[in-house]
Amino acid sequence: MKRPRFRPWVATQALLDRLPWRLRDPAAAEAGGPSATSPSATSAPTDEASERALHGAIARAVIAALASQRVARVELESYDGPWPAPDFAAPEFAPLRLETRERLEFLLDLRGDVETRFAAIKSSHRRKVRDAEKAGVTVAEESGATALSLLHELQSSTKERREGRGETMALPEAEQYERLQRCFVGAGSGRLFVGRKEGQAMSAILCGVEGPRAYYLMGGTSAAGFECNAATLVLWRASVLLAQGGVVELNLGGVPREAETAGHAEHGLWRFKEGFAPRRVECRSAIWQRGNGR
Repeated sequence: MKRPRFRPWVATQALLDRLPWRLRDPAAAEAGGPSATSPSATSAPTDEASERALHGAIARAVIAALASQRVARVELESYDGPWPAPDFAAPEFAPLRLETRERLEFLLDLRGDVETRFAAIKSSHRRKVRDAEKAGVTVAEESGATALSLLHELQSSTKERREGRGETMALPEAEQYERLQRCFVGAGSGRLFVGRKEGQAMSAILCGVEGPRAYYLMGGTSAAGFECNAATLVLWRASVLLAQGGVVELNLGGVPREAETAGHAEHGLWRFKEGFAPRRVECRSAIWQRGNGR
């Protein structure tokens, strides 16, 4: 929640990366079991319509609670869920006059043998993995040995390329990488995977890991790494290393739904994620502003 300390005339705003919801253990869900993160999951609704209604009720409760604290703007993001997404077009949401947008996220199943999973990804991605390996790129986890300032450098290179294609990419401040290093990677929740050629970093990604699930948080690739397809190899090898450590599902992150359309600024990112043959899930985000409703 953003509450200006020395500027009382500035309205308070609240941002939630995702709604609080019953995130399911993918292995338990496959077997029809309860959520690994919800002690009341056995008595909670499990069909999709009931789940959607439940998530809608959570969204309304969150907005109501924040509105009671005189928050002027509430942004409910949808990173890593909930699924199924709340139906913000339902009649009960009409009085809130929400601004909504749709996103797609990509979930990669890491169960099964490596050969079968590799055969499932698109042929273009298999070719890029092999090309990067032939070029001499090797991938390893460097969580305890490499500072995240390396990731900042690689992301800066990615930012330049994307902006050259007319895309936009915001980078965190340098201090944020230091905080991630200290509080995230240092605490064991963050995993850094780096692809190198002759010792030079070509590409790197940072993933968050919690139990059997992992989430792609951020990544970057140098110009040389882009030329030799290092990013595809790094993400593929990271998925293999995570699976060896007991992770069964990797969320590759998401894109706006409109990115499916050729010509969209993030269509290339959509194609990159799609190439790993993940399961696509629909997410919805919403913004409520005081005066528009309630």
